[in-house]
Amino acid sequence: MVGIHRFGPSVEEAAAARAFVRGRLREAKCEAPEDDVALLATELVTNAMRHADGTGGRLEVECPDGRTARVAVWDSGGSDLPDRDQIATRGVGGFGLVLVSEIADRWGADRVGDQKRVWFEVSASD
Repeated sequence: MVGIHRFGPSVEEAAAARAFVRGRLREAKCEAPEDDVALLATELVTNAMRHADGTGGRLEVECPDGRTARVAVWDSGGSDLPDRDQIATRGVGGFGLVLVSEIADRWGADRVGDQKRVWFEVSASD
């Protein structure tokens, strides 16, 4: 595990999360595209703050092979998991997961106990 960052419900947390991701990727000498990973992590943290129960959440960043960044955002809010078939049909807002779907190599969401986890992977290009 490269790093864990806990975030609160404040809007400033998105910028702190973005800086955390960039720092961890550099520390790990991860070849995944830093701008893409930071953007997608920010989107997921913002979603967690928007839909969680006001307690914030946890951001995990790892780069196990030096080429692929894996990011997971955990929160305890809402019972609904993101639905791949409905991410582009929400109207105003809600486009963060569209970006995740378009940019990430893989992504998903699941429940672990009472926590919701949304994750993605982005790999370096050859």
